[in-house]
Amino acid sequence: MAIGREIVVDYGGLKLKDNQTLLLLVSEVSNSSEVGKLPIDTEEKRSKEWLEMPCGDGMLSLKFTLWQDLLKGMNSVFHGQVRVDIDENWKLGPAKWFYLRPKGQEETDGGKVEEIGEITLKTTYQVDHILKMQYYKPLLDLLYQSGEVQPLTASLVAVIESLPKVELTPISRSLVELLAQTDHIRPVLSSLYVNSILKCQDENTLFRGQSLSGKMLFEMLMTFGKMYLISTLKPVIDRIFKERKNCEVDPSRVLAGVSVEKNKINLLVYFQMLYEAVTSSSANCPHIIKELLYDLRKVVGEHSERPGVQRLAVSSFIIMRFFAAAILNPKAFEVRKDLPDNRVSRTLLLLSKLLQRLSNCSVSDGPLSSKEIWLNGVFETVTSTEHKTVMASFLDNISLAGDRVDPQRCTVFKFGMLIQVDRNRMRWKRVLQAKRRYVQLTSTEISWQKDAHCPPKGIILLTDIKSVAVDNKHIITIAADPLPIQFEAPGVVEANDWYCAIEKQRNRALHGDDDESENYCTDAERHVDRIHALLFKYRDTMVEWRDQLQSDTEFDEKTPELLKASYVVERDRQAHKESLIATLCATIDVTDAIQRAHEEYEKENNEAVKIEEIVPETSQK
Repeated sequence: MAIGREIVVDYGGLKLKDNQTLLLLVSEVSNSSEVGKLPIDTEEKRSKEWLEMPCGDGMLSLKFTLWQDLLKGMNSVFHGQVRVDIDENWKLGPAKWFYLRPKGQEETDGGKVEEIGEITLKTTYQVDHILKMQYYKPLLDLLYQSGEVQPLTASLVAVIESLPKVELTPISRSLVELLAQTDHIRPVLSSLYVNSILKCQDENTLFRGQSLSGKMLFEMLMTFGKMYLISTLKPVIDRIFKERKNCEVDPSRVLAGVSVEKNKINLLVYFQMLYEAVTSSSANCPHIIKELLYDLRKVVGEHSERPGVQRLAVSSFIIMRFFAAAILNPKAFEVRKDLPDNRVSRTLLLLSKLLQRLSNCSVSDGPLSSKEIWLNGVFETVTSTEHKTVMASFLDNISLAGDRVDPQRCTVFKFGMLIQVDRNRMRWKRVLQAKRRYVQLTSTEISWQKDAHCPPKGIILLTDIKSVAVDNKHIITIAADPLPIQFEAPGVVEANDWYCAIEKQRNRALHGDDDESENYCTDAERHVDRIHALLFKYRDTMVEWRDQLQSDTEFDEKTPELLKASYVVERDRQAHKESLIATLCATIDVTDAIQRAHEEYEKENNEAVKIEEIVPETSQK
């Protein structure tokens, strides 16, 4: 069930500044443990994403709370909430507007009710019908074959990337969910690398723009490398948050009486800590990420003879979009749960710039210009020959360059401190002698130990887990032989996060040896249906492209680059054309077949509803 296909907000009564994000938190009134987050675009005044949540039986009562999440050091601001009761009349009724209310009518010292502003909310309710995998398998097979189509520029993923005004982020997430646990992810991504390289006009900006390859690789980094990122950056980021040292080196921003030199030393100390943490972390990087970066490096090397461009491509992802972005906004990457204040935010911004500068210098042939002259002295220090050499070695290590070998390790998907629960102990002992455990979830097992540096006290293979449950006291129960194990999480949200992570990896482990494992992922049918919905939306466009290619009409300025193929070498353009026609024909056919299955289901469902409505009327007569 999908709630909130489109959320429209009129915030004329609120005072919003630039670069501020509105977040709508959605939960069931009867189940506050499941909370969904929906960002509201402040320019278009509406949500651009779906919010999918499980819903209970009976009448649905939802609670919407609106928050203003500020990046630059201020606390989140609560703007109001509203309860929405959804009944059967919503299916055919018009969209409704609601006024958000405060949490309570609390009076201020002056005896007046504090005003928080006015806002109106428009929401719609929609139920999605997802078919069985047998209907989606032809489309899934076309996606799998994208890495084998010759030339690679004519694959289905290339068609998807070329569709006009497509939101690539949700599509990339669905593609990663479908391909990540299969052998097809590497060839499919490699085919997209080729497209990006051929279309790139300037190698200095390679993979710096918006592309499907960039979106998918970033999703892979976040899926398999989030714990690697957190474990690498968190110790230093936590120290910066705690110490709050002044690191401002812009003379125009420094207050009177404050030493710029002292601030510079503080900044360089923090940078050295981050630099060492990042450049020494390649051994902890998940093997799948190293393989993907190796493929990226290999493809770039095959299409460019310029020295350093391979490292440039690797740094565009692992440094620019991963480490530097997480330093700039640690909350968004889950390195921290709280927002930085103004001073810490400024420090993180400068550190992110320094790391990006060092990365650029380590892969660039010539000197780099700088618009911020006051940073030149710091730039010279952090871009020394030694720093550049170590950074280049890190980029090589993390992309398996040369003769480097990397033993495969289990990917860590989640870790943290939980309290081991022993139901047989007396209540006062459970409280006074709580056993804090460092719990780690990998792709194959869950283990717990006294702390991160001690040997494990227990290990359970994911394939041996019979069930996982969470109670209202946020205790996680893992049923396995010979005895179940229980852990208490700090709160409901954390307990549910652990439950979802364990169940997801457990399902993947259980299906890993099945004959149909390559077609398996969590909620695979919904992800394929999302891609089908996109293709059906642009069906007429694909038909027009197919007809234009088959009729050999001359191309004009409005013809998309996919059809003109000006970025393809001339000897391969005819093969590109023929292969693209075949891809378009196959895609249109499978899209139509899935749509017919949808229409047949809706027809049968509507007939069943009519019969249910007629039966009560007949019995009354």
